[in-house]
Amino acid sequence: MQLKLNDNLIRGNHGDGKVISLRQMYPGYYNTLSVDQRKIHDAGFGFLQSNLAKLDPTVYEPIQDVTYGQDMTIEAGSELVESIEYFTADYTGVMDRINNIFGQNANVIPVVNAGYDLHRIPVYTFQIAYHHSFVEMEMVKGKKFPGSLEKIYEDAVKFGYQLFVNRVAYLGMGNTGGLFTSANVPVNTVPTFTPTTIDTATDAELIALINGMLEAYLTNPHYTLQGLPDTMLIPVWFASELSSRHSALYTSNLRNFLEQNNVAVDEAKARGVKGYEFKIRSRPELDTIGTDSVGRIVLYRNDPKFVKLHLPYAFKHFFTGPDAANFRYTSLFVGQVSEIQLPYNPSDNEFGIVSYWDFLATIE
Repeated sequence: MQLKLNDNLIRGNHGDGKVISLRQMYPGYYNTLSVDQRKIHDAGFGFLQSNLAKLDPTVYEPIQDVTYGQDMTIEAGSELVESIEYFTADYTGVMDRINNIFGQNANVIPVVNAGYDLHRIPVYTFQIAYHHSFVEMEMVKGKKFPGSLEKIYEDAVKFGYQLFVNRVAYLGMGNTGGLFTSANVPVNTVPTFTPTTIDTATDAELIALINGMLEAYLTNPHYTLQGLPDTMLIPVWFASELSSRHSALYTSNLRNFLEQNNVAVDEAKARGVKGYEFKIRSRPELDTIGTDSVGRIVLYRNDPKFVKLHLPYAFKHFFTGPDAANFRYTSLFVGQVSEIQLPYNPSDNEFGIVSYWDFLATIE
């Protein structure tokens, strides 16, 4: 209900279309008010408004699923750069049990050489701005708004930045790959099952599949237990299959069983490795990539020595200033993210810490 009031002057009577004062309409109530309370108008006008709604203090913003922080180590900084550089070392002539013997007719002294290679990975700059019009800022003054309008805008730009980093970390940009698509990671195929026939595989066959992938790291001579995988990222449909299987042989579903019971866990325990855990996580990005674009498994050790993502210039507010030509304030935010750093994956011709295992559309 609204009443247009002028409590200083009597302008007319009921029904004549003119202004009626509060003093004329409700003299008894008006006389009980203080001097300040009687001044309910501004320049001769005032509004009485009933409030029939309860204001919910929560602002319901979009929900995002950003997981890169769980799957890799993040190194953040505060310097704007164009690229990330790092060195890798290569050894030749390494001593062994045969060539390092001197005497007894084995008079060869091996010489060890070390070489260092400089690598450079690109850095991408994310820039985003939002505008506050002068009129908009004036309109919200004194309004019952749940929260700060500036914070909502800032949350919006942070939302976009997190999605951008998630994309670069997993899939890369342009011709450069991410953790799921790097050109330096060797690609293996899953020869037995396809996404459409996975439900016909027995539990024993699926356990053998996972163990076969892990065995490749135990038989590779370069890394031994230092590079033993502790993370397996799988397509969502494969995770659903593993989580749906229950058996009398184990008290949990097959997915949880495999996290606790596999050749890597057994080998780490047998060699006294403390604190080793194996995790199987699903990622929707893996559902539609791979050799036939039907699914890929990514296996690796989640350690900053092997997998790292740089944020050289952590995302932050960069500048705010007036834009008089457009009657608004402009705020600029800037952040940087690098291509994924995989120093122990020199090329796709050499087995590295990160490995890909692709499902095929049909069994050859």
